[in-house]
Order: sequence, then structure tokens, then C-alpha cells
Amino acid sequence: MIDLKEHKAKTARTLTFFLVGMLGVSFIVHEGLVVLMSFHNRADAVTTLEHTFNQWLPVLAGLVGTAVGFYLKERK
Repeated sequence: MIDLKEHKAKTARTLTFFLVGMLGVSFIVHEGLVVLMSFHNRADAVTTLEHTFNQWLPVLAGLVGTAVGFYLKERK
């Protein structure tokens, strides 16, 4: 028989770690692309990357905050 409480806690932990990892990877990729485009004198591409990141970051940060809050609630 499946223990639903344990399964819910495991899902919350997995989702939280995945989203935090996704936030970290997206930041590293963004910064790497900005540095790469700066070296190639592509200021227009840097502006586009900044605009895209500024749209994506609040969405991802909201998801991470919700997942972390749910994970901490499940740990009690």
C-alpha cells in the first residue's frame, strides 16, 4: 500500500530541488551568455538576453518560493 503522506513529502522534496536547480542553472546560463556576447561585441544580444531574463526570473522565483514553502510545511 502506498503511504500518501510519505509520497506527498517525497514529491515536494523532488519538486523543490528540481526548481531550485533550474533557477541556478538558468542564472549560470544567462550570465555565461552575457559574457560570451560581450566578448563578441553583441550589445544588441545582451539587451535581448537581459529583457528575457527579467521576464523569466520573477516567474521562476515565484515557483521556487512556493515549492520551498510547501516543502518546509511538509517537513513538520
